[in-house]
Amino acid sequence: MLRMTFARFAGVASARGGRETRESEGFMDIGFWNIQRASSWSTPKAADRYGLMATWVAEMATRFDLIVLAEVTQNGPALVEKLKTTKMWCNFVPVANKNGGVSPCSFMVLSKGVKVQAETVGDGKRPLIFIDTGKILIGACHAIATQGEPSKEEILDMLYHLGETAVSNKRSGAVLLGDMNYAIEKWTKFDNVYTEGWSRCAPCSALNPAKPLPQTHKLGRVIDYAWFAGVGGSARSASATDDWTDWDVIDHTPIGFRVA
Repeated sequence: MLRMTFARFAGVASARGGRETRESEGFMDIGFWNIQRASSWSTPKAADRYGLMATWVAEMATRFDLIVLAEVTQNGPALVEKLKTTKMWCNFVPVANKNGGVSPCSFMVLSKGVKVQAETVGDGKRPLIFIDTGKILIGACHAIATQGEPSKEEILDMLYHLGETAVSNKRSGAVLLGDMNYAIEKWTKFDNVYTEGWSRCAPCSALNPAKPLPQTHKLGRVIDYAWFAGVGGSARSASATDDWTDWDVIDHTPIGFRVA
């Protein structure tokens, strides 16, 4: 079913107009960052943390057409006002917890050009949103944090749901990026039957953008990354100068990708 679904991406035309971004030049740059609830500045410590986060987002805004922030708290509307200084359109996407109450794991979408549609979808244990650019369908996720089979199964469900939706909406391809909570190097050839049509892409560092992080990072444990179907994709560093990915584990780290 997966193979048949994603084979249909070839030759599928967009049903909507293009965006006023570099998408008209044949590519689109997308950033993602799990900000780990750094959306409150009610105390001096929180304000310092927020200030650093805002500085990083400001640089990302100069490099990306679309940015997704994950693990945004219910202070999201106030964060929208703060991040308007990036000159990007900001949209807070609230997510309910499994009991239907307030969740600290919501999203924020920042984009250049026209507004994009963002909605919460799926019935997984952790949040997933779809962002429809009119040409490709982008999924952003924060998978269940088990680092094991439950995370893997949830990712597979997300890929299937995203691919089916992209095909039914006549989009030319699909991208899933985010905090997968399942290390990219854990995927094996035995998983290919479930992920056929999709390719994985690890983020890269600013100091060595030509190589994906599993080849350059000292521990090789990368759990924030992207999947592509029907489109080409490559890693793009979140910063032009700062190697934000030089952490022990690539988790809750600003990452970026170019979609062609």
